[in-house]
Amino acid sequence: MREDLLKSHFVDIAELRRFKKLNKYNEREYEEPINISCRKIKQTKILQSSENENIVSTITIYTFEEIGDKDNIDGKDVLQINEMRSLLDNVIVGYEILI
Repeated sequence: MREDLLKSHFVDIAELRRFKKLNKYNEREYEEPINISCRKIKQTKILQSSENENIVSTITIYTFEEIGDKDNIDGKDVLQINEMRSLLDNVIVGYEILI
């Protein structure tokens, strides 16, 4: 039921490439891309890395699909993942992804 309420707002499609491994050149290798339903919002946010460097996120994506921190969406690396939880029973109902 929770997904039904949000699903009507997920009108966009994103290409998700799940992280597989690092190759011998220390570059990321990914599985075959899949399309996921989501909501994309062009929104600029400045994040701070663990080394205290500023990183700019230009798109926020909302989806039901679980995303890994090394995955790639629409050709961009995932910068931050936030869980969206139900206020009633604290169950994860979706994810906010900054890329």
